[in-house]
Amino acid sequence: TQLTYDSKTVTDFIEKVDPSVPILVGSGPITSLKRLEFFKKQLGIPGLSDGIARILREAKDIGEKSVEICVEMYQNLRDFAKSNGYTIGAHVMSIKYPSLAAKIIEEIAKL
Repeated sequence: TQLTYDSKTVTDFIEKVDPSVPILVGSGPITSLKRLEFFKKQLGIPGLSDGIARILREAKDIGEKSVEICVEMYQNLRDFAKSNGYTIGAHVMSIKYPSLAAKIIEEIAKL
C-alpha cells in the first residue's frame, strides 16, 4: 500500500479494477511542513495535490488537519465503494505519530 490523501486519485485507480478485488488504501498523519515537502517532492505521493498541500500549509495544526483530510478521504471512499460494489479497507500508518493515527482510526470507525 502507498500513502494517499485524495479520494479522487484512488477512485480513478479503483474504477480500473474488478469490483471483486478488495483494495487497501493507505494514509497517515503529516505533522510538519518539512514532512509535507518530503512526501510531495521526494516520494511523489499520489493525491497530495497542490490544493491539499496548501490546506496543510495554512493549518494552525498540520497534524490535526491531516487527520481531518484522511477521515474525509476514507468517508468519500466508503461512499464510493458502497455505491459501486467495491470493498475498500484502510491502512493507516502511524509514521512516528501513533496518537494521530489512532485518531484517524477512531474517526473512520464511526463512519
